Amino acid sequence: MILTSGNKNSIENAKKLIEVLEIKNLSKAEKFEKCETLARMAPEEVLELIEDPSVKEGVSWLKETHKEGFPTLNDWRNAFARTIKLYFEEVGGVDKLKNWHELEAICDEITEEKMEKTDENLRDIIKCIKQIHECTPERRLELIEKINSETGG
Repeated sequence: MILTSGNKNSIENAKKLIEVLEIKNLSKAEKFEKCETLARMAPEEVLELIEDPSVKEGVSWLKETHKEGFPTLNDWRNAFARTIKLYFEEVGGVDKLKNWHELEAICDEITEEKMEKTDENLRDIIKCIKQIHECTPERRLELIEKINSETGG
């Protein structure tokens, strides 16, 4: 059952598909959209690992139908490499990044008791560093969005 959006009865067609797909809430719709997104993002190396032929065919079909507006894996890799280079330059290079990593480890070892005895400005910075990994999913999303924006994806 494939219905086109150009049909005069688009509301009725949408209603039928909503019933067929048993979409009763946003959560179910999100699951469908996640399947599409995963299919669009999946490189050939991942596609080769899918054993179920119907799933493999479905992913291939989705990749083909969503080609427009989604970067090729090569374009995405190049944008990823440029983004890495940009951020490494912005922080001052590898040596400073190594110092940052050391600072994270040191801050993780600082107890609350020691923090109480520290200057307020320094304490606030140390707290921020200690809590920096709490936003990892959001940070990953931000970086993926940046890479995608460079490729038109």
